[in-house]
Order: sequence, then structure tokens, then C-alpha cells
Amino acid sequence: MGKTYNTNDIDRIEKLINIGEQIKRKDKINYQNIKGTRKAGINFIFSQEELSEYTKSANNPIYFIEKYCDIKLYDYQKTIIDHYLKYDFSIFLSSHQVGTFPIFASLFLHFITFNLNKKIYLCGYKLLQIKELIVKIKFLYCKLPFFMKKGIVNWNERQVQFEDNSIISITNAEFKECNIMLANDFSHLSDDYANDLITYVKKHNIKFIINSRPNGANHFYDLVKNSELPINHPEYNNFNTLRTYWYQVPKLNADWKKNEIKMIGEEIFLQEYELSFISHNKSYNILY
Repeated sequence: MGKTYNTNDIDRIEKLINIGEQIKRKDKINYQNIKGTRKAGINFIFSQEELSEYTKSANNPIYFIEKYCDIKLYDYQKTIIDHYLKYDFSIFLSSHQVGTFPIFASLFLHFITFNLNKKIYLCGYKLLQIKELIVKIKFLYCKLPFFMKKGIVNWNERQVQFEDNSIISITNAEFKECNIMLANDFSHLSDDYANDLITYVKKHNIKFIINSRPNGANHFYDLVKNSELPINHPEYNNFNTLRTYWYQVPKLNADWKKNEIKMIGEEIFLQEYELSFISHNKSYNILY
């Protein structure tokens, strides 16, 4: 059995790393010398205070996000978190500027941190945006205290894999069984791909998160429309939609809106910020 570490040991080693001192091979704590990571196979002893913090964070995602991801949550962001936790089939119909990616990144990190052997897969219309989500997850992971981090066995632009076989990964080419699936920019996916994805996640009982803005009266319009029907309606589809608008962000106001419309035009503003489904010069605002 290898050496056992505590936080004092880790702090001492990190100070040496920061001043450029040579570290003994047995004391290398980072995965492939990437600062902020924890390599696999490190034996670590929690202090009583650390164990208490670990338990409190595991049981309270909002506490974890605000304290350890250093995100001061607005009320609308707490509503996003509550919606994510409550429903297995969620649609987040969110305008620009509301900051859903940092929230999803912190929620996915929370799920992976406090559960064993879990898998999260990310897909979307634009690969670059999904890669940005992986970057955010890595950034938040590196902010965690060492005692809260899982050891890393793979760390690249498309995935992070942990020593307990948990993984957060991009998947665009094929569907894979997992615990959580995120589909970003869902309204831009082809009809066939979107329908196949929904069929797959329901068949395999996967927690499914759709994050998107409108893109005309297409398959996403139908999905949202039916999700906002009364539960006892024959066309209700078991999805639950949460609408989050630009004006829920405290720093955005009427003057900001006027300037934004000047730059992008009223129709684009209606779609991207007011969440209107616009097609052939008609606006479909679905409200039930």
C-alpha cells in the first residue's frame, strides 16, 4: 500500500510545485502534471471537517455550487437547478445571456463527484459549444479542494474520465447508455436524429436535458408545445419545459434591450431573447 496523504501534505506539495521545486516521484499528485488535477490511486485521509463538508456538499447542490464552484446564484438560476433536479425529461428554453452552461457544468460536476461509476454524455449541433462545456467542467473541477476531487485517468478536449470509471464525454456519432444526456441546440438537430435520440433515452431510462432556443415551427416547437399541455392531455409528452428570459437577469434592462435590437434586429431578438417560434413571418408564442 502506498503513502497516505492528508490536506497538510497536499498543501506542502502544492507550495513546492508553485515555487518550481523538484517533486519526488512518489509525491506527484497531479494527473500528467496538470495543475489542479488529482491523479488516480492516491490514498487520502479526510479530516472531520472535510468529511462534514463533503457530506453537506453531496446533499446540497446549491451549497456546493456557491461555495466550491464560486458561483453566486440568482433566483432564476436556483429555479433552473430545482427544475433539473426534479425532472428526468427536461427542456430548458433559455434566452441568450442567462448563463445556463455554468449551471449545467456545476450540476454535472456535482453528480460525478458524489456518485460512483456514473456516465454523462453531451451532444449538440455545434461541437465547439459542447467542447466549451467540457472546458467549464474542467475549470470547476480544478477549483475544488483536493479532498473533494476524484482521481483522473483521462483528460482531453472531448472527455474527462475518473478512476472510479465515471466519465463526462462528448458523443455526437452514436447513442450510448449513460445516466445523464444533454442535447444542446436541440432545435437545430435534424428531425430524424432528434426523434431517435428521444426514443433512445426513454427506452434506456436516461435523464435527458434539452437546452435550446427556438428555430422556427419545427420538431422542437412541437416538443415544447406538447410539453406545456396539461398532464392529462392525450398529447402531453412527459417533458417539462422551463422558460428563462433575458429580463430575469438583474443586470439587463429596457435600455439594454433597445441597444440589442439595434444591433441584431427585432426578429432575431424575438427568437433569441423572447423565445418566440418564428416561421414564415408568423410568431408562435406557446403559452398554456
